[in-house]
Amino acid sequence: MRRFGLALFLVGACGYYVCGQQRAAAEPVPAGLTVEEGLRYAAGRFEIGQYVMAMAAGAGLLLALFPQGR
Repeated sequence: MRRFGLALFLVGACGYYVCGQQRAAAEPVPAGLTVEEGLRYAAGRFEIGQYVMAMAAGAGLLLALFPQGR
């Protein structure tokens, strides 16, 4: 589990960085839109991607630090 956790952490961290770079290059999402409407824009999809990658990195970190549970 420790190796899988480290791999998941690295994928999440790298994915977060890539999504951040792509979001910065994309046209910004207009203010006042719902999440569903924001997904029509590339920047909105990359922002959601950043959240998903941050969760993956967090889960990977937990698995790497506590591979057998408590």
